[in-house]
Amino acid sequence: MTSFAEGLIGITLDDRYRLDAVLGEGGMGAVFRATHLAMDRKVAVKLLKPHLANNEASIERFKREARSTMKVDSPHAVKVLDYGITPQHDYYMVLEYLDGRTVQRELDVDGMVTPARVVHIARHALHALGAAHAIGIVHRDIKPENILLMRQGADADYTKLLDFGVAKLMEGAAKSTQSQLNLTQIGTVFGTPEFMSPEQACGPLLGGRSD
Repeated sequence: MTSFAEGLIGITLDDRYRLDAVLGEGGMGAVFRATHLAMDRKVAVKLLKPHLANNEASIERFKREARSTMKVDSPHAVKVLDYGITPQHDYYMVLEYLDGRTVQRELDVDGMVTPARVVHIARHALHALGAAHAIGIVHRDIKPENILLMRQGADADYTKLLDFGVAKLMEGAAKSTQSQLNLTQIGTVFGTPEFMSPEQACGPLLGGRSD
């Protein structure tokens, strides 16, 4: 049976982005390797599933992810290049295409990572988190699947932090931004249970140390 994402391979989204292959699919949407036709450039396109296009909370979380990611000023955070809504009310965001594999994949294929590599990867990931925390954003889903390793120059472990989909503003962030991004109330828990800090699992207001 063809999945939602597989059925879209080959279409051109918004007359600009041709969807070439599925990179991943989850409950809210799918990520595709795509081509920006006018620029002949490889990109990644994240598309919200159609049945969620009328769900206000899902749309706002999708917008929040695009805004949060765009605000994080670090070479070690994935970059959002574009955001849009097609005439058919398909919500999408375009991200830089990263050719690498996640830390989780690295562990699955090659096993344990040496301490020196761990330190190198952690420094890059912490640079991205520091940039996020500096503008009041808590990632809330730090895990091996959301840390990607790629080759850049002589560095085979150049690290990019992915997926700000459940990011949340810290207490004290600007109220105007708070109204745009803060969709969850105290006591609501988001994230991946195996990788949550105790305070995140309990649902209170979070700070950067939780990441």
